[in-house]
Amino acid sequence: MVSPQAMGGWRMAHGLTHPHTTTFLDAATLAQHDDLVLDELRVATSDWGGRTLGAVHVRREHGVLVAAVRRADGTLAPTPDADAVLHEGDVMIVIGAPERVRKLRSTLAG
Repeated sequence: MVSPQAMGGWRMAHGLTHPHTTTFLDAATLAQHDDLVLDELRVATSDWGGRTLGAVHVRREHGVLVAAVRRADGTLAPTPDADAVLHEGDVMIVIGAPERVRKLRSTLAG
């Protein structure tokens, strides 16, 4: 269950203790910012399954940063390095320019 009071309280406390982080997350998640987006992309193509982040060149070819990978089993791999192996069903938490994230989404869709 989602509690608006708990979320609001957490948001205010985090804003006071981590103002720069909060501003960054706002920029990445609020619709009014056109230059940055935080999104989740499912690895649904066999072309990427079994390959490493380094082998698919997410950062170099797509200009998108992978902040974390949520594995199909529910575990979270924060700040994965180039040796992290992707599997079909994994979800990459990415950050980047909206058009680059959209392009990467279409690539993953196969």
